[in-house]
Amino acid sequence: MVGTRNLLRGNANLQIHEEERTVKKVIIALFALLLIVPAGAFAQATSNIGLYTTPDPAKPLGIESQVSLIAPGSGLYDIYLVCTDPTNENTGLPIENVGGFELSLTLPPGWLFNGVAYAEGVLDLDAAAEHFYCSGSIPVVGGNALLATITLLTFDGTAGPIHMAPYFAAPSIPGSIAITDADDAFSLSHAYPSSGNFDDPVFGLNMVVVPTEDVSWGDVKSLFQ
Repeated sequence: MVGTRNLLRGNANLQIHEEERTVKKVIIALFALLLIVPAGAFAQATSNIGLYTTPDPAKPLGIESQVSLIAPGSGLYDIYLVCTDPTNENTGLPIENVGGFELSLTLPPGWLFNGVAYAEGVLDLDAAAEHFYCSGSIPVVGGNALLATITLLTFDGTAGPIHMAPYFAAPSIPGSIAITDADDAFSLSHAYPSSGNFDDPVFGLNMVVVPTEDVSWGDVKSLFQ
């Protein structure tokens, strides 16, 4: 009987030590994730603005084709500027019509803006193609607002990333891109680059863009193996 009790006690202690090791692994992984991922690296749940190869990012051809364009050579190529799940941060409600947006895009060498098309009634108050300071009413369909169709021109199909940044001249929200709600007196709300931050590209031209959270979480998962 004594031997049985000691055996049960030993098994219980072994289980406790195993649980303690698991908890420690979780804590280490969380600290590692905080160290690996820079501030703001995870994309927000709403009001993300990104570039896609289809006008509806909810129906991608695949993660690579969604945020990367493979251009075999010189020519014109269309990509789509889309806001997913735009939300009025003042009311907490989904936006039904985006009243405007502001941001800037930077193309890699070897690529030029050939043209930008907007929904009817949308005006871009900045003449430069790479700067978007737009006002109008853009309907949200299936949680997505097609902000613009951008036609790019390349003569050699150079590989490189496209970065997003706040509107270069006195952004309405300092350090941020922004959208407005056409049905709420054009009230202003934060928006976020689909990459999670301004340091990581939102789109790749002849290169594959990997979301920040995928890279970081892959590094952390290795701690459990």
